[in-house]
Amino acid sequence: MKSNLLNVLFILMTSLIYAQANYEKGYYIDNTGKKIDGYFKIIDFEKVNSLTFLDFKNELSSNVIRVDPNLITEFGIGIELKFQKVNIEIDDFDLSGTSPSKDLNVKATTLFLNIVLEGTQATLYKYDSGNGVKYFYKINGKTNNTTSSITQLIYKKYRNAEGQEKVNNSYREQLFKDVKCDDQTFNDFINLQYDKNELEIVFQKYNQCKNSQTISYKNKFEKKIIIHVAGLAGISMLHNPDGNQFAAGAEIELVMPSEKVSFFIKSLYENNKVKVVNQYYTANNFDFHEDTYQINSNSIDLIFGLRYFVNMSKKHKIFATLGLGANNQLRGLKIIPKITNGAGQFVSGPYYQSLEGSAFLTTGIGYLFNDKFGIEFSYDTAKMIYQNKDTSFKIKLNKIGITARYRFF
Repeated sequence: MKSNLLNVLFILMTSLIYAQANYEKGYYIDNTGKKIDGYFKIIDFEKVNSLTFLDFKNELSSNVIRVDPNLITEFGIGIELKFQKVNIEIDDFDLSGTSPSKDLNVKATTLFLNIVLEGTQATLYKYDSGNGVKYFYKINGKTNNTTSSITQLIYKKYRNAEGQEKVNNSYREQLFKDVKCDDQTFNDFINLQYDKNELEIVFQKYNQCKNSQTISYKNKFEKKIIIHVAGLAGISMLHNPDGNQFAAGAEIELVMPSEKVSFFIKSLYENNKVKVVNQYYTANNFDFHEDTYQINSNSIDLIFGLRYFVNMSKKHKIFATLGLGANNQLRGLKIIPKITNGAGQFVSGPYYQSLEGSAFLTTGIGYLFNDKFGIEFSYDTAKMIYQNKDTSFKIKLNKIGITARYRFF
């Protein structure tokens, strides 16, 4: 049964690794204006502004080339996805929060923007840094008051002087002014939501009424569930009884599109070295027993759990973990009884007993650097591994551990 479980986990991990290595036909334009065709490895491309490279192949059978985003101005995958590097002014405030001012506090920067809809007359962009999706637009032949022709659509929650929460919906006036067809009035924009699908409809209609050619990018590669596979290694301190454990294992993690929550399954192969002495008198209070229990066993923990992330910056995250585990002991328990009575002292055995496995809860807190290297401090509740049927003696393992992790992808 245990062997079958390990085989299933191996097959699942292998399949996931293979699935992650998908490449799609695309292109990029370098800083000299040269267009290079090839194949991109499919990732969460919204992260391009914080990535140090993009995996690219000239042919599917060729070696991987790591392309520096700083050296390219545009890349795309058919009509699925397109990013352009632009110079813009942006206020990247947190859309989930409330600002003290209704006005944008912009700063000039260079970023890759994701093109939602591209027309020869008007283009809609989006940008997601983790602070909520911001939308931008460009009207061909028109510039704003800055050096850029791309303008941020203004949507911002704020508090007025009386502390009341308000919403600056100026994007509706912007769109009414710049992307209005002749047959439209402000009533067509008054209830427009700051939403990709609704904004895309507005730009589609405007380009149509201006006889403009339009491409809507499907963006099927936008944020979705991300699969990570990590290797684990750690050490634990046992309590009641005292001892140490060394562990190694692997984890499969499914990160939700918000990147704040993930679900995981991990397997840890552990080595338990414990020595316990149990002293007691028989019922007639005459014979004194001193039983020595020696554990030198390997075990497998299979843990299912939930992890919550807090982003400190682009490269630094902290997380909390809660999980439910099942422990399986792979070897037995050596017992050496020693009895002292009126006839003297003698030792019997040793003899061996099988160890049990049990369910347990685990919780932890950790740190992740650059979505690759991590460390976690954890606590496992007691695992019942042995219970003497003739006495009330039990052996439970509860532990405090520290585990290092490395994400392979």
